[in-house]
Amino acid sequence: FRILMPPLVAASLPAVSPSVILELERLLPSAGASLRNGDMKTFIQAQIRFFSILIRVLGNPRLEDAASRVLPDGLALARLLQECTLPQCENVFAQLARLLSALRHADAGAAAKAVEGYASILLALQEAR
Repeated sequence: FRILMPPLVAASLPAVSPSVILELERLLPSAGASLRNGDMKTFIQAQIRFFSILIRVLGNPRLEDAASRVLPDGLALARLLQECTLPQCENVFAQLARLLSALRHADAGAAAKAVEGYASILLALQEAR
C-alpha cells in the first residue's frame, strides 16, 4: 500500500471528477462521526470505501486490480485500530482529510504525501504493537 498507492492516487488525479469528490466529501463526515462515537467498524469501513472509490477512477483494470489487492484488510485494520487511542485514530482520519483536500485542489504531490502519511501511521501503529 505504502509503495503502490501514492503514485496511483497521484496518477488518477486527472480522472477524479466532481462527482467523485462529492462522494468522498459525503463519506468523510461519516468516518469522523463514527470515530467520535466509538464505532470502529463504521470508521474502518469508511476508510476502505474511501480508497475503493479512488481506485475506481483509475480507468485501467490492471491498475485497479493491483490497487485493490493492497488495500488494508478490514480485519487487520480493525485489530490494529481497536488498540489505538482516540488521538492516534484522529491522526489516521486527518490523513484522509488531507487527501480529500489535495484531491479538491488537484494537487498530485499533496495527494501522494497524504496517502504516504496514512500508510506511515498505520505502519508505525503496527510496529508499536
